[in-house]
Order: sequence, then structure tokens, then C-alpha cells
Amino acid sequence: IPTAVTELGRRALAFCSGLQQITLDAQIRVLDEEALLGCFSLAALSLPDTIEKISDRAISRCISLTSVHIPKNLGELGECSFADCKKLQTVSLPTTLKRIDDRAFEGCSSLHTVLLPDCHTSIGRSVFACCESLGLLVVPDASLLFRHRRERWEVPKDTQIILHGELKLALLFSELTDASTSAERKQ
Repeated sequence: IPTAVTELGRRALAFCSGLQQITLDAQIRVLDEEALLGCFSLAALSLPDTIEKISDRAISRCISLTSVHIPKNLGELGECSFADCKKLQTVSLPTTLKRIDDRAFEGCSSLHTVLLPDCHTSIGRSVFACCESLGLLVVPDASLLFRHRRERWEVPKDTQIILHGELKLALLFSELTDASTSAERKQ
């Protein structure tokens, strides 16, 4: 991709069925609508931290995608942006994210862990619809009304919900326990 290109245009690589991995250069700021739609063999995707927007259906139906580096400067995830990425397992979203549109992860049936950013993020409807493997969802501490959002987001009933503060305490406890065990072994 030439260095002057800052946007991967609408349907730029859509349905490139032989594409197995892609690394985009740092000049790219936007993945336009359906840019990588239906790249069925795409298993790994490395997005540069310069990407600020992943548009509607930009990465949807990439059924072999197991991992994706979510950019640190991402501000918006469009509607159905990762929909039907059946093998996607874990997603950690950056604190710069201000908006997640409707059905962003709908149909990601292998998705088991999602860390929502610990900041003010507008989250649309049915974001986790048909994500039956979702086992852990880490939500911002400010999500006091999460019980009402759970249905709106279509979070599966068996999903464990943890607040960021609880996760930080659990990690700190784990580190302290590991350090204590290590010190005991030395004695």
C-alpha cells in the first residue's frame, strides 16, 4: 500500500479469500466500510496504532480470524465491525475508544474474553449477540447500571462480569501471593 494512502477504502480487500495475514502500515488512519469483509482465510491481523476508526462491517465475516491487535488510538468501532468472526477469541479495547456501534461483535461464537475500556464509552445494542462462548466480560467501574445494559448488549447469561477495579485487585493479590510463595521457597 503506498505511503500516501491514509484510508483503506470501501471494499478495498473484500472477499480476498486467499489472504491469510495482513499488516497495515502506520500511515493508515481509517478502515472504511467492508474493507476486509469476507476475507475467509485471514487468520491474523495487525492494525497499526494510528488507526482511529474501524467502519461498519470493515472486518466482518473473516471466519478464520483468531487474533487481532486493536490499535491504541482507536476511537470508534462501527456497526458489525467484527460480526461473524467465528474464531476470534479475545478482545482488549483501548481507553481511547469512545463508541462501539450496534452488533460490533455479533456472531463471534468463539469470543470468550472481552475487556471493555475503563472510560466513558457509548455502547450500542446487541454488541455481544450470538457470542455464546463469552465467559468473561470486564466492564468499567462506572457501569453501575450494568444489569440493564446486559440485556441491551445481549451478554449471555453464564458470562462472568468483573469490574476493572475488581480485576486490578485480583491481579495485585495474585502478584502478592506469587511473591510470598517465591520468598517462602527461598527460605
